[in-house]
Amino acid sequence: MPSVAYPWQAKAWNGAAYDALPVFTETTLAASQLYWQTSVVADQRTLTFSGTLSTQGANDTTVRLLTGTAPDALTNTLAVVKPFADDPSFSLTWHAPEFDEEYFWAFSIENAATDPDNGHWIFTNDVSSVTTRDEAVYTWQAVDGDWTGDWSDTAHWADDKDGDCLHWPSTPTATAYLPQGTVNVDVDVTVKTVTFGTDGLVTITGANGRVLSTVLPSSIYNIVPNGAEVLVTGTFTFNSSEAYDICGVSPASAVYAASFTVADGVTFSAATLHLAREGIFIVCDATASIGNIYFNHASNGSSASLFASSRGGLILEGDAPRLTVRGDLRSYNKTGTGGGGYVEFRVPRAGYAQTPLVMTGTSSGQTFCGDKKVASNSMPVEVRIAADSPLYTAGGTVDFELATWARKHTDGAALVSLNPLRGADHNPRRRLYITDDDLSLRVQFNGGFTMIMLR
Repeated sequence: MPSVAYPWQAKAWNGAAYDALPVFTETTLAASQLYWQTSVVADQRTLTFSGTLSTQGANDTTVRLLTGTAPDALTNTLAVVKPFADDPSFSLTWHAPEFDEEYFWAFSIENAATDPDNGHWIFTNDVSSVTTRDEAVYTWQAVDGDWTGDWSDTAHWADDKDGDCLHWPSTPTATAYLPQGTVNVDVDVTVKTVTFGTDGLVTITGANGRVLSTVLPSSIYNIVPNGAEVLVTGTFTFNSSEAYDICGVSPASAVYAASFTVADGVTFSAATLHLAREGIFIVCDATASIGNIYFNHASNGSSASLFASSRGGLILEGDAPRLTVRGDLRSYNKTGTGGGGYVEFRVPRAGYAQTPLVMTGTSSGQTFCGDKKVASNSMPVEVRIAADSPLYTAGGTVDFELATWARKHTDGAALVSLNPLRGADHNPRRRLYITDDDLSLRVQFNGGFTMIMLR
């Protein structure tokens, strides 16, 4: 709105005639003349509005904050008077009544003249909006010593906002931190992220098709730290947008430094898994879909090959595990004795009725292979059948698929290391070459003899 001057004059009745009073001028100011910046900062429901006056006029200036839940229904909420020639900056803080509410706001700024030579002006800036968000970090806690409870039970959650929150993680801006205990997902809920501690086993369970989702961008890695043991189980869905680092601080700290298990009917999805330093991901009679899986590599780019005897692993167990990898499944480890990570199948007695590992990526890339193409220092992923698999108690012949992949290896052969028999003493690791024509890995077992075939 441009600056406009409006002259006006009033007349007073003296009982017989009108006396003309002096001419006044009322001027509206453009936004650029009135102030050069306004902003709002939201902390939970506390909204701090600020700005700087560019023109203060010759008298005191009154700054009013107008708010409302509709842009055309704003009301006076707060006001501050800026004396003439005072600091031109101003700030008003308002505690909004509701979370997850969009509030519209504007400033009304008025300078009232005290004499005819200094006009009277008033200006209201453009309407903006801000939404209150619950960004609390909620920590799961025991109630009367009991670490088991429902996700929606506010008694089990502590917060870092002194109670100015929704009292349980229930919005896409809230974080749920689980140091230990068992959490039952009793409602459909979306949060920013679910993070884990090292105080003991963390179990997330659910039923009746409930859905737990996270929205943290996959560029920010969720660390499953050394010593953590996470179990996700039940007939519910955990849709994670995140990438996970499942890796310990050092290989000597535990047999499995960190583990993340999805089991017993769960449907789980994630963007990326980084498995290193004895960190493992287990799929046990559950369905998982992962964008990419990288062995012996951390999200910050450091390689776990520094720990020669340490590597990450992927385990599929139970009668019907199903893991879909939408992109790469590969290792970054090129040196040392630790190898390039492993995929272990704990095969049921009758083999698999459905293929447990399915790689659907179609872009040019590598499957079951190391950091480079066929090269002496490329440590391939080891594919193995666990020595204690029930398969080895089977009689007769069992024939089944272990893995399939969709893409062809146009950049040359890749390597796969196999140790299918019980005990490394019986069968040292052998390497098979996956060529352009191979799209599946099959197993034939016949009374103690195992044959691995590429097709």
